[in-house]
Amino acid sequence: MNTEIKKKGESHLIEVVLIISFIVALVILVSQFSKKSTETILSETETSENVREFCDGVDFFLMDAYCDQNLVYIRINNKKDTDFRDSFTLRVDTLEGEKEITTFLVNTELRAYEEKELKALRLVESGENVLFNKLSVIPKIQIDDRVMYCTNLIKTYNLEGRGCDE
Repeated sequence: MNTEIKKKGESHLIEVVLIISFIVALVILVSQFSKKSTETILSETETSENVREFCDGVDFFLMDAYCDQNLVYIRINNKKDTDFRDSFTLRVDTLEGEKEITTFLVNTELRAYEEKELKALRLVESGENVLFNKLSVIPKIQIDDRVMYCTNLIKTYNLEGRGCDE
């Protein structure tokens, strides 16, 4: 008995269909990835433009600052037609380096062209007030869920002899 093993040959048509399907899937995958990357880049660009636009609308003058017991007082003059509410953060220079104060007390709203004294809690470590001699005020904004700082508009005030370094 002569048994002949016949090899099943794959059709060239099936090969072509598989190759084309693979290429189409690859093109779809690459285009989806590019689309997401482009959307992210555009979103970040729009956000940075929003920050720039907001920061262009900010202009203030740090008139005075001093410490009294557990509070830091900051007198600010808003020089633009923009209202601020909880829109500043403070940074102090201590002997150990920079530290951030973020806790403002009542009356943190600063209306357009208004001059006002704002208050913040003084930093306390181990039950003692942290001593510092320089204070920086940094405007900040919130876009969606992110807080952005106008770092090009930082105003610094020398506090030597103003009750913060004693």
